[in-house]
Amino acid sequence: MNRLTLSNQGQASIGRDAKSELRAALHRLSVGKLPMPEVANLKGRLAFTYAVGPAFVMSLLARYGYSSIKELEGPLSTI
Repeated sequence: MNRLTLSNQGQASIGRDAKSELRAALHRLSVGKLPMPEVANLKGRLAFTYAVGPAFVMSLLARYGYSSIKELEGPLSTI
């Protein structure tokens, strides 16, 4: 579930736990261990997060070698 929290500086954020879950899901995707049904869910969560904090999403995508959310594909997409 997507939730917004307010940081101590008064800015909207998705929170530490949600950020950790996104990092873990992107890692699983990058090593081919994220099931196909979860890829669409991940894309949706990243799109929601991008609306709140685009810099965080772009840094995550760059870390795992993607330039946009559209590039994310599941483990069977290379077949």
